[in-house]
Amino acid sequence: MIEQAKFWDKAATKYAADPIKDIAAYTYTLERTRSYLRDSDTMLEIGCGTG
Repeated sequence: MIEQAKFWDKAATKYAADPIKDIAAYTYTLERTRSYLRDSDTMLEIGCGTG
């Protein structure tokens, strides 16, 4: 378990340093996601990105 955590900690550092390769697709996804939500909604994001 500890070895897995070390691996993912190292991978997260590289992942966080990489720029978003397709800004248009990223922006589209954000806009599409926002279209499902209202200002009064609450969202919990789990296990995405580097935390």
